[in-house]
Amino acid sequence: MLLPCLLLISAAIGQALAGGSAGGTTEGAEAAGGDISSAADDLESAIEDYLDGNLEEARLALIRLARDPRLDEQPALRRRVRVYLGEVLYVMGDRDTAWETFVSVVIDEPGYQMDPFVHPPDVVTFFESAREYASRLIPPPPSALPPPAPLGGGGM
Repeated sequence: MLLPCLLLISAAIGQALAGGSAGGTTEGAEAAGGDISSAADDLESAIEDYLDGNLEEARLALIRLARDPRLDEQPALRRRVRVYLGEVLYVMGDRDTAWETFVSVVIDEPGYQMDPFVHPPDVVTFFESAREYASRLIPPPPSALPPPAPLGGGGM
């Protein structure tokens, strides 16, 4: 039973990679049951490509993963995909798209901290500047707002 599933997943990944574009489909992965562990494996493979210097392959794989419906119920995994996508884009020199990616991470999860022992210092600094910008876009929680002014004028 496990072998046919692995073959379907392998075929789906191969089909997605053969597509070679950012708009590759995930229909094969969905047919394989939408296995979340294979999405995590796909992420690890993309990170390995990035660390090996295969930036374009990593970028395409991360874009496919960022759009993958298997991650809809896995926000931590989706965030990790987007963080690495932003990092790869930054390293490739696409600062505008990296910025937008990092801002979206902060908007979705304001408390996220990039690990400086995992990511390069210049990427962490860039992420922190995106965090500062994004924090101005996020409204404060209701408890942080001052109390409303009293209605009427008061003193007669």
